Amino acid sequence: MKAFYIEPADTWFFRDGTPYSIETGSQLDVGGSFPPSPPSVAGALRATLATARGWDGSKRWPTEFNDTLGNGPHDLGRLRLQGPFVVQKNELLLPVPRHLWHRIEGEPELGFSRVGSGVACDLDCGPGAFLPIAVDGAKPLTRKWVRHAAFEKILEGIAPHRDDLIPEDKLWSEEPRTGIQRNPTTRTASEGGLYSSRHFRLQEGTALLMATTGLPPEWPLPSGAHPFGGESRLAYWQQWSGDLALKMPVNRICEDGRFILIALTPLDLSLQACLGRTPLTDLGGALVKSACMDRPIRIGGWDSLSRQPRAMRSYVPPGTVFFCECRDKAALRSAIDQVGDRIPAVGGGTEAGFGCVALGTWIESKEPG
Repeated sequence: MKAFYIEPADTWFFRDGTPYSIETGSQLDVGGSFPPSPPSVAGALRATLATARGWDGSKRWPTEFNDTLGNGPHDLGRLRLQGPFVVQKNELLLPVPRHLWHRIEGEPELGFSRVGSGVACDLDCGPGAFLPIAVDGAKPLTRKWVRHAAFEKILEGIAPHRDDLIPEDKLWSEEPRTGIQRNPTTRTASEGGLYSSRHFRLQEGTALLMATTGLPPEWPLPSGAHPFGGESRLAYWQQWSGDLALKMPVNRICEDGRFILIALTPLDLSLQACLGRTPLTDLGGALVKSACMDRPIRIGGWDSLSRQPRAMRSYVPPGTVFFCECRDKAALRSAIDQVGDRIPAVGGGTEAGFGCVALGTWIESKEPG
């Protein structure tokens, strides 16, 4: 597997799902999203690889590239991507799990939500819905990231220290920008062309990471500055030699048949899978029993071949925690063993970077407090 370190030359701009067209108001704010979605980074990586191979970027890349790089947004050829991930000073950072809570008063300050007993529910969940429970006065942590070593402790059921949690404002900040559309023919401002957008400026030492398999050994690896994200902002690319692996308590997971699944990148899962009605085939047929999650995120994108936006869809956000149970422990062990030392992936779109997950210990339910 090859991993690439992507460092900004200035600010970056990645669109979110906010509607934006020429018919809308002139001062409409173009929303931004960071970290960028997997398809955004996957497209940039493929274009950068093609450029390193000699593509001039003006038309379609040569057809002989299609076997490796694919042809279009739904065909990635031999590439199998994972990410994007956030790194700071060469240390991998992971999204804070949604089942980790904090409280200002009382002890302990940090802890985990546990699965409670079944309750009646109008979602047709069978005999009952199993809701997560926490101690009194606890709130889920948001907009924070966890250091690599501390995240591995979380997978073992050990709560981190506050020093292991990094707020987003220590990693990047939003910068509002105002621009005006210019007529390329007359080189004058267009009527009603004033717009505003939100860029992201990464703090020193903060960068993105994208990993892939499937590259032929003779292909040159990208390096130097290349376009990245909206408005053709620039990024410096180089190969990364750090540790992308996660140590997971695999033996305990397979012995218990119960585990937590933490989303590291957006998950493309059906509603039925999230409700535990259909199995997770990538994990031996495990079923979701409970969940700690925020509202879905909307991801679209841009199809550079057909020159039109891709349809917006809802995805399970990073940081989501599913409590899962697998009755076939042998099938679970086989599914995990097939992954090897790579990060597991579930759901759809895993070849483009969706569905990266970490598996950890399911902490047994007990009375909170």
